[in-house]
Amino acid sequence: MINSILDSLSRRQPGSGVARRLSLTSLSIDAVLLLGSILLASPILARQTPVNLTSRQAPVQISMMALYQSYEEDSLKIEQLSIPITITAPLGRRLNVTLSARQGNVTGDDLESLSGLSDAQLTLGYATPLGSSSLAISLGLNLPSGKQELTAEEFQTLILISQTAFDFRTPSLGQGFGFSPGFTLALPVSENLVLGLGASYRVRRGFKPVDEMEEDYTPGNELLLTTGLDTRLGSTTSLSIDATFAQYAADKLGDDQVFEAGSKTTFLALIRHVMGFNDVRLLGLYRAREKSSQLGGSALNSMPVQTIPNEFMVHVSYGLRMNARLRLRLQVEGRFFDETPAFQARDVFDIGILPTYRLSRESSFVARVIYTTGTITGIEGGAGLVIQL
Repeated sequence: MINSILDSLSRRQPGSGVARRLSLTSLSIDAVLLLGSILLASPILARQTPVNLTSRQAPVQISMMALYQSYEEDSLKIEQLSIPITITAPLGRRLNVTLSARQGNVTGDDLESLSGLSDAQLTLGYATPLGSSSLAISLGLNLPSGKQELTAEEFQTLILISQTAFDFRTPSLGQGFGFSPGFTLALPVSENLVLGLGASYRVRRGFKPVDEMEEDYTPGNELLLTTGLDTRLGSTTSLSIDATFAQYAADKLGDDQVFEAGSKTTFLALIRHVMGFNDVRLLGLYRAREKSSQLGGSALNSMPVQTIPNEFMVHVSYGLRMNARLRLRLQVEGRFFDETPAFQARDVFDIGILPTYRLSRESSFVARVIYTTGTITGIEGGAGLVIQL
């Protein structure tokens, strides 16, 4: 039955060539690499909860949206409706907690519909001064509330929505229990320069992504190291530079190692220029990934394969205050993906407008409309509320 997944993908994806013989009991190279790529493309607990370093307690914040995305690539058409909800609450001036979850519904031409909850994420964040420096500590929990044990047809749909080029708001569902402790240290060097460093370690437990799996699939643990700097280039201009390195342990099926993800390195630079109530942001990102390998027991038994493409992204946005209640953000973005054995190279361009309208001191209406063109064409639209209590 799982053979049909890759056979269908090879017919629908440009330049794919991913159709191979596949069984769930032995997990051939294509099944392992596709499953590994889903887990790598859908990071959990990758962002730490913002922390409060002021003497004033932050308010409770609730954000909720309904987002619709529809994309086409050659003969493929796929749509998703997502409903993300995030609640952040202070537990004193230095400690806060964030709970987030989302519902996703996917449909497409000749695709099995897929509907369900993603895993919920619970994150605790604590911040404290250390002399002139500041320390933020976090603990993230991935709670296995999302849909698991998919059918072969649902798994095919999951493979498609997990691709980073589509940028679906709900790229994965259930991925099993996990937890991720981490810290970030900010070190002021001068009035205009702050250095930062951080680390986190993510531990993941086994789960059954496909219903016919007899044993649990356990994603490898992840070590994440970050460093960066923030500097003022003038009274109204700032520059932030970050570098992140991720190293993954081998994935297991039962007790056997079956997949080894290559390391991932990400470089990001952001320039922000403020002009009164308005601002301009220029962001560049490059994400490079080593090739991944299928394993047999503990020995390498296949040539490394690029399962997720390297990515370069440039983003320009302009924030405009229309009046005391209405703000607009206009953005243009280009995303460029290398070719992999499964998928062709992609050049994707996004043009969007993101209005925010303040309804009251406690609530705001937010919306987004983004048009996508290039190798992938489509649109994203959504609206929601942000409430502070």
